Amino acid sequence: MKKMYLSSFVIAIAFTLCSINSKAQTATSGPVALTISIEDAISITLGGTPAVLFEYNSAASFNSSPNVPKVNHFTVVSNRAYTLGVNADAPFTPATGTSVVPLSTVQISVTAARPAVTGATTVALDQTLAQLVATAPASTGTEFDINYNIPTSASQALITAAATDYTTNVLYTVTQL
Repeated sequence: MKKMYLSSFVIAIAFTLCSINSKAQTATSGPVALTISIEDAISITLGGTPAVLFEYNSAASFNSSPNVPKVNHFTVVSNRAYTLGVNADAPFTPATGTSVVPLSTVQISVTAARPAVTGATTVALDQTLAQLVATAPASTGTEFDINYNIPTSASQALITAAATDYTTNVLYTVTQL
């Protein structure tokens, strides 16, 4: 019985010492400022082969309506809805002689956009900015397939142009709404 009392006494003392030494912890908290700062972001990135080439090297080519499709021609990233415009920075510049090829010879259209856009139209190239897409939704990357076309009537009008290269730069402008 002494053993039992002694064991109970030791357990009671150990329990008392643990109770005396343990201190209650109180919960504390404090505010932490968390901010998400969003600014307008927009970019356009050209695909791997952006150059467009129309070749008129045979009699048959002047009676055709050539198309140069550009799949994934460029990608637009925008955190707001936007419009897409197109224009040329200058008239066609011939390698030699005077330009007789009007910019409107070339028509540009959106053949597909991923994700979809609304209000896509065909635009005759000009130095004045023309709206190619009325509304595109905000996205982390809309891929545009663009088609460059010279209608048959314009191809036939090129028959009198001097045999040389005619070049200009096409500019795409993205404007957030």
